[in-house]
Parts: sequence; structure tokens; C-alpha cells
Amino acid sequence: MRQKQVSAIEDLASIMFELDANQDQKVSLSELQAGADNPSLTELLREIQLPFGFTVDELFLMLDEDGDGFISRNEFIGGLFRTVFSNEFQRECMLRLGQAHVKHTISAMKPI
Repeated sequence: MRQKQVSAIEDLASIMFELDANQDQKVSLSELQAGADNPSLTELLREIQLPFGFTVDELFLMLDEDGDGFISRNEFIGGLFRTVFSNEFQRECMLRLGQAHVKHTISAMKPI
């Protein structure tokens, strides 16, 4: 099962970056949405077993680590591998890291 998921992630990365219409080595939400009806993309997303009803918009939001509105190849592959292959402790670490990022961002926005 794990090998099938690894293969699906690698194939997904290839398809994702074929969607990079302007060839800037990043995928925007609009580029991902434009390719969302690609049957190969849909099948590979099913193979990695994302939660039922998980949309490409949600996938994009989850993988856009730095919040710049684009997904780089590293963000895409690293994010999916961490999501698919993490154990419970590792998922807890990622959740806490995400919360810490939010707290730091909010703190940086507060006037002094």
C-alpha cells in the first residue's frame, strides 16, 4: 500500500506541474482548479486516500505552507509525504507547528 502511495505522489507531482500554465515552476490555485477535472489527477488523489470530499481548493490550502498563493514542487511533494506517511506523534508536531505559525503571524501584526 505504501509503495502505491509513493508512486501516486510522484505521479501527482508530474501532473501538478504540467498544470503550471505560465511555466514559473509554481502552481497557483487557479492553475490547479483548471486541471481539477483531469481524470488522472482525480484517480491519483483517490489513491493517496485523502479524506472523503476533500477538494482541490482544500488540498492547495493545506500544501501552501508559506501562504504565498503558490505551491512549489518542494511544498507539494514534502507536504504530501508528511501528510500520508506521518505517524500520530509526527502529525501532532505538524499541527502544533501550524498553530505556532499562526500565533507568530498574529503577534507580528500587533501594533507596538
